[in-house]
Amino acid sequence: MPGQAAILGLGAVRRLPWEHDGGVALRDVVTLSLSFDHRVVDGEQAARFLADVGALLEDPALALALGGRTLDHPPLDVANGARPGARQREGAPA
Repeated sequence: MPGQAAILGLGAVRRLPWEHDGGVALRDVVTLSLSFDHRVVDGEQAARFLADVGALLEDPALALALGGRTLDHPPLDVANGARPGARQREGAPA
């Protein structure tokens, strides 16, 4: 399918023992996988997206509290085809 830059995969939810506050508790655990095209999406953007999805799954009330706002990190500057998070080479135009 044309136009796809990333695919998010969610594994099955499984109840597993998980370390919590120095003890072990049973938790519902799901694996998240993100595959993306580095030509379109920078790795930093993808990592932030995956962390944000994880945070919302851990605390669904957070989605309601945000009320349409985004999680707290600086906006990405993608003007003029810039790749956010990409390192500039020395001497290269900014």
